[in-house]
Amino acid sequence: MSSDHPEPKQLSSSLRGVPAPDADESLGALVKLLTDGDPLVRRTALAHLGRLPVHDPHVISAITDRLSDDSPEVRAAAGRALGRMGSADSRTIDALRERLADKEWRVRFSAASALAQIAPSDPQTISSLRHRLADEDSNVREAAASALAQIAPSDPQSISALRDRLADENWSVREAAARALAQIAPSDPQTISSLLDRLADEDSDVRVAAARALAQIAPSEPQSISALRHRLADEVSDVREAAASALAQIAPPDPKTMSALQALLGDRGLTVELGSVCEAAYESMLLLLQKAAKEPPLLEE
Repeated sequence: MSSDHPEPKQLSSSLRGVPAPDADESLGALVKLLTDGDPLVRRTALAHLGRLPVHDPHVISAITDRLSDDSPEVRAAAGRALGRMGSADSRTIDALRERLADKEWRVRFSAASALAQIAPSDPQTISSLRHRLADEDSNVREAAASALAQIAPSDPQSISALRDRLADENWSVREAAARALAQIAPSDPQTISSLLDRLADEDSDVRVAAARALAQIAPSEPQSISALRHRLADEVSDVREAAASALAQIAPPDPKTMSALQALLGDRGLTVELGSVCEAAYESMLLLLQKAAKEPPLLEE
């Protein structure tokens, strides 16, 4: 039975002459394979190049050329390779930005992820990524949100678009939006209100992201503190841990908060990081006590 693609052994033979990826002479051999007639060979060469510390502009240019390859798998592989390199010239950034409108979701995802790693902060790239927040594919929306967190600090339009994604139908997009807002949003009432709504999200990862975002941007105001205290009784240990840590950041050392944290000192629930809720509660109480020690005592009238 014939196939358009070589078997693994055949592919191995076609690459057998290529030196080990850490050898200087391997670059030229791998670059030549980028124009091989078989897309599987081109994709494999890109994967190897993405693992190398490449700074040669001619090599980067050759990889950039593959962003317009006939094969969507090769275009996506080119985006991944460029993202791993972490830097790019204006031609490469322009080419990645064009791929944000590719007809294949995996290519759009790859381009958005690469731009997140390269982090160009020009208005055109920010605008293109913001547009991808409404992409039909949730993976692309998530990647766009993560990218904007890296390159769009305090951009009002991006913050507004990310706030809208907090109501996305896909939980991973909601989580990515909350994480992004934690990095770039100012402490404005509309963003805080949207994040407070996500503390009651049906997905625990979104609740965790919302709690951590509030710890970054929420002021010490009663509504945020009350909502986070309520999450100390969440059914998921990671949410309880995130709420405890957030309260240490924004709450005053008042009796209600200290009492709620004290109730968790016997909580042995483990978190994803393999810590325990009781440890988080204990550390939060210590931080609040340190905060109290630094505050001047109230004078009695």
